[in-house]
Amino acid sequence: MLYPISQFVENSADMVVGFINADGDIKVAPRFAGAGHFCEGKASVIEHSGHSGFLDVSGKIVIPASFRGIGHFHDSVCSVGADRGVGYIDHAGRWLIEPRFLIAMPFSEGRSFVSDDGETFRLIDTAGSPLSIDRFERARPFRAGLAPVMKEGRWGFINNKGTVVILFMFEDALPQHFKFGLAAAKLEGRWGFIDHSGFFAINPIYEEVRPFAEGLAPVRVEQQWGLIDLGGRLRLPPKWDEVGQFVNGLAPARLNGGAGYINSTGAWAIPPEFQKAKPFFGELAVVQMDDAPAYVRVDGRIVWRFEPHAIVPRPPMPF
Repeated sequence: MLYPISQFVENSADMVVGFINADGDIKVAPRFAGAGHFCEGKASVIEHSGHSGFLDVSGKIVIPASFRGIGHFHDSVCSVGADRGVGYIDHAGRWLIEPRFLIAMPFSEGRSFVSDDGETFRLIDTAGSPLSIDRFERARPFRAGLAPVMKEGRWGFINNKGTVVILFMFEDALPQHFKFGLAAAKLEGRWGFIDHSGFFAINPIYEEVRPFAEGLAPVRVEQQWGLIDLGGRLRLPPKWDEVGQFVNGLAPARLNGGAGYINSTGAWAIPPEFQKAKPFFGELAVVQMDDAPAYVRVDGRIVWRFEPHAIVPRPPMPF
């Protein structure tokens, strides 16, 4: 996988974007006005004309720049803009669903949510056909056959036919739901985890939670973060100022003003020498070092330091 980097043009406030590998070697020289992360072997890049296309890991433009905005492939489909709206393309750059929406969320499990007005969302299939007459105020991608949707200010879950299977009763519901069979949901101001029936398998007693990853979920109790397992048992007692999700056995954590990465035992795998630390995306993660962001590798080595005030593209959220 390659990762986007940005550099200031000499004697200018303009920036150009290129790509490095996980060792920090430049593989695509900075020349683009903007870029996203690689997903399914392609990355969206913005030319200085303002149009966007896609390149492969060799740096070759494989989908010409005729689109608008940054897109990421998922389920072999990418939502991307054109002058007349947002639609969906395949890996060859062909329109699968013509650009006619105001908002087009990524496809997941053969389904997506689109909006014509920016305020309500409806469910469609890969042909662009509506699957339900219902419209939702907010929606999140499908996982394990279900998607969280909001109606009249409350969250519930629908199946891939648009049928409500968990009633609209929750104050919030996180994405990355039903990993390991559990979904984070909020009720009466507290977070817990529900099963596919909509009942709480882990009672809503937490101030804040994050989804399960690698069998563990960060939870906040009395302003401190710890970790629970799938049975709701406290694996690591709350003591951190912040804990993120595990990726590759490492989770970002912050304690006493320093941020680093812990392993599943709570030991520092990468010392808390940073101001901020983000979850890993593949082999690299973004950290803040003094006045500049940087990429750190899973072994703790800094492979790239950005210039101060550089813009670092945010990785797409995992489903």
